[in-house]
Amino acid sequence: VDASAAAAAVEAELRTLVAAYRRDARGLATSWDDDLSYMLQPALAAYEQERVVGHAASHDDFQDAIRRRVPHGHCFKGFPTCFPHLN
Repeated sequence: VDASAAAAAVEAELRTLVAAYRRDARGLATSWDDDLSYMLQPALAAYEQERVVGHAASHDDFQDAIRRRVPHGHCFKGFPTCFPHLN
């Protein structure tokens, strides 16, 4: 399995499902911030490493980057999750 291709396919499917849910259930528009996605990559890698080796890395740089990126009066909500399967 090509991990990069699988990750891209999962991300594309999740984006489609989230946008459809927000549109159909809540009447909300959805936009994606590629810069914020780029900023999340190191944090996700750190969470994955913590899960594998059991050692937590410092999240200070990530937290500072998010604080600078998210506009005043807005809230960043997110959580890491792990899927050990493709279906």
